[in-house]
Amino acid sequence: MAPAIDKFKEIGKAALYVSGPSQWEPKVNYSPETYPGKFYGISSKEFVEKYKKIYAKDPSYHAAGGYTAGLVLQKAIEDSGSLETSKVKKALDNMDVYTLFGHIKFEKAPYHGRQEGHKMVIVQWQEKQNKLDKEIVYPKETSTSNYIPYNKKF
Repeated sequence: MAPAIDKFKEIGKAALYVSGPSQWEPKVNYSPETYPGKFYGISSKEFVEKYKKIYAKDPSYHAAGGYTAGLVLQKAIEDSGSLETSKVKKALDNMDVYTLFGHIKFEKAPYHGRQEGHKMVIVQWQEKQNKLDKEIVYPKETSTSNYIPYNKKF
């Protein structure tokens, strides 16, 4: 079981200070305030709130990534001013923007597709008010807590 999965906390105290990567977390703070002038779309917080209103649970990274895929296509169409494939591709090649899913920037190779901008978040299980809580410790600009080295606690 990976540390980013919520069920990880079921192992109890053994989960404490374990960290690992995640594509995206509902707690992450990607917003226009975090990345002024480079942000497109709604903030991650607003996305989570709207998603929870409809589905009564936190969105998975699949939901956030799927929404962002549509958002990126929308931006490419807007930027290109066209639905013509070559113009949309050029807009994608030139895209360098932050969204609720993080940094979006694609390689400029002839066969487009590799996402170069996205950084995974690093989560760490920490104790908050006597319960295990998954905190984001990287990237710093979106972290919800500082990383606590395992050896510092014992």
